[in-house]
Amino acid sequence: MHTIFQKLFLSEIQKDGLAELVKALDYLTNWSTYIGYYSKDTIQLALTKTQHIPIFHAQCLFSIADLYFSEANYIHAIKHFQQAANLFQQTRKVIFQANALEHLGDALCIMSEHEKAEDALKTSLELYIAENNIHGQADVHYNLGCIYLARNHFQKAEIFFTRALEVYKQIPNLIGQTNVTNSLAQIHISHGNPIKAEEFANQALEIAKKANYATGEGIALLRLSQIYLQMDKIMDACQALEKALSIFKHQKDLTNQRLVADDVGRVYIQLDQLSAAETLLEPYIQIDLDTIHSAYVLTTLGWLYICGDYLDKAEHHLNRALQLFQKFKDQAEQANVLAHLGIMYLKSGRFEKAEQAVQSILNLGAWWNVEMRRLWVLGDLYIIKEQFDDAQTALNSAMDYAKISLCMYQQGNIVRSLGTLHIKRGHVDRAIRAFKRALTFHRAAQWVSEQATDLKRLGEAYEMLERTEEAAAAFKEAEELMESVRETRQLSA
Repeated sequence: MHTIFQKLFLSEIQKDGLAELVKALDYLTNWSTYIGYYSKDTIQLALTKTQHIPIFHAQCLFSIADLYFSEANYIHAIKHFQQAANLFQQTRKVIFQANALEHLGDALCIMSEHEKAEDALKTSLELYIAENNIHGQADVHYNLGCIYLARNHFQKAEIFFTRALEVYKQIPNLIGQTNVTNSLAQIHISHGNPIKAEEFANQALEIAKKANYATGEGIALLRLSQIYLQMDKIMDACQALEKALSIFKHQKDLTNQRLVADDVGRVYIQLDQLSAAETLLEPYIQIDLDTIHSAYVLTTLGWLYICGDYLDKAEHHLNRALQLFQKFKDQAEQANVLAHLGIMYLKSGRFEKAEQAVQSILNLGAWWNVEMRRLWVLGDLYIIKEQFDDAQTALNSAMDYAKISLCMYQQGNIVRSLGTLHIKRGHVDRAIRAFKRALTFHRAAQWVSEQATDLKRLGEAYEMLERTEEAAAAFKEAEELMESVRETRQLSA
């Protein structure tokens, strides 16, 4: 088909025929992109042949921008969507202009150019309102909600998502309903409200199945897995992720495969299957290395190497992730990476660097999950500096955030730090109670290596009180647990 189109564009075709050819090219581009086989040469040829006819040229610019977007080549997509919008404005094709601006906003949002994206989408919305185009208005309300969600303006995001959902229900548009409901789930995940998030994610899953909308189904499963991870329902998270990954592999959707693989990697880490996590994730950072999606995977690999005590590799991956998130101006993820770096610096004994990392977080903003880790690292730093009252305050505040999230793993870590604080203050009995609580939390989270660490700390506390039999039992159980996971924790050198 592409060869036939190229021959037609090279022939002496009249303006009416050219109009039909450009229209047909739009359908061909959409279909070719959908099936994963397209020829950029065809559209480039169409651009050349239509450059003196603005309306046709604008349509070709839009087609090639759409193609670049599908390739995740967002810089070129932005350039061509903008050019198309300008030409549609010149030719007074209002709906086409609104559509081009809507797509421009999508691409800018992905590149974290949120203010420019917001401007493009608001102009698009004004045009759709002027033309009384209800579908377009709903789509832009949804896209504006996505921008506000990306900027952590949750209340604003919820308002726009709710408006979009109302229209999608009236039309009705099941795909639109799925996308909005998935996004509402994401808001509640970010808020640390897993119960409400689960309601929305299950609604999205049900609507997506009804619409036979595979991408929406995969995203709903991804959201459910994130919720289950917050609630330490590890096996439920695994099942949801396996289903989602299968869907995205079937669709050859690399972007969403990478998102799911990132979460699968986190589950493997929690199950102490570090080698499996590394094998799964490493290939995804070799593809499109400078994208924001790679930054997420780099962050997870950094956490993996922290857990495996490969601290040089952890630092390398986390610094690469930080640079990418800085490039894409994603402050929330910059803060998240800095929290991970703080933990890594603590483990490697570089306390000044750890303090710098947690201090840098304060310049970026406050997110409950990042603030929880920041306060935890800060508490450990205060213990090292023997500022025990400050340590108590920081760790208690961290625990308040951890309770909101219902995350047993995080609560276990913080309680263990409180146990260390009690040891430093000479309150060994309190420390024993804290280490036992930490062990209970880590058992609920099914994180075996952390249970082993709790037992070692418990054994050390028993030794301080000369409770030798209890100490020996704790050390023995710790060694047995570590032996059970040692092989799966081996990583490449």
